Amino acid sequence: MSQVRATLLVNGPRQLLRALRKRVVEGLAADWEDVRLRQAHQENQLEFNIESARGLPYPLLIAASARYPDCVLTLNWEAGGVQGVTTVRNGEVQSTNTSAVAGEALSEAIDVDAEGTLRLGLVLASAGARLPITGYAATRSAEAYFRISGSPAEPILQTTGGDGRFWDEDWSAAAGDTWTCSRSTAPQAIGVDALRALEDSAAGFRARWLWYDRAPQEETAIERRRAGDAARHVNPINVQSRSLARLAAGAGAGIAPQAQWVVALLTRSWAAADL
Repeated sequence: MSQVRATLLVNGPRQLLRALRKRVVEGLAADWEDVRLRQAHQENQLEFNIESARGLPYPLLIAASARYPDCVLTLNWEAGGVQGVTTVRNGEVQSTNTSAVAGEALSEAIDVDAEGTLRLGLVLASAGARLPITGYAATRSAEAYFRISGSPAEPILQTTGGDGRFWDEDWSAAAGDTWTCSRSTAPQAIGVDALRALEDSAAGFRARWLWYDRAPQEETAIERRRAGDAARHVNPINVQSRSLARLAAGAGAGIAPQAQWVVALLTRSWAAADL
């Protein structure tokens, strides 16, 4: 995973800012020891400058936001040729805007149907220009890590079908541009660093785009209400209502031109199995 640089601004009541600051600092020290953190606080605002090689600490920030719902967290970040602004409040990602850095391209893509149902969302955890390519993918009812080797003309696709720590599903092209999946006879363990990059990429993508039907009712009440108001069916995996609004406005995710074949490959193979 490429280096991530971010500025986190937190606004809220002064007494809550002190408590939230303690939670963030202690959480980073306990579970994100490789993150470089600099602080430059003002009277009514916290400011953290974050540098990390393992992604943004979304789980920690969302948990802190849920604990202190009157505080608003605004994260300005840049990673892998993508820059964005993410706002978190009351344990929920309220908005995310992303764009490509000049000369770069985005490393994630998302596709929904006319009803707002997720057909395919993916984020790359490794460089899209060179093989092998690894990443995280999700549909309305499934999610997995994927690894593509070989070549764009003759790709070799593997996915995680078990506990997410092994490449244990092998895909092969069949007649009519269809793909079939079989259990690997020799599953390959995902290396520690590679697994961490995949987990961090997936966590960031979920925070920016998705919500889950299995999540507690109190955490998803707003999304459930908005889905009901729009007569959208609730699936095991869903796209956040604010994200659907951005997609409708033409402000969705994009992916590097040299990696667009990855989207096409997963659409007709792994994602097609969920149709």
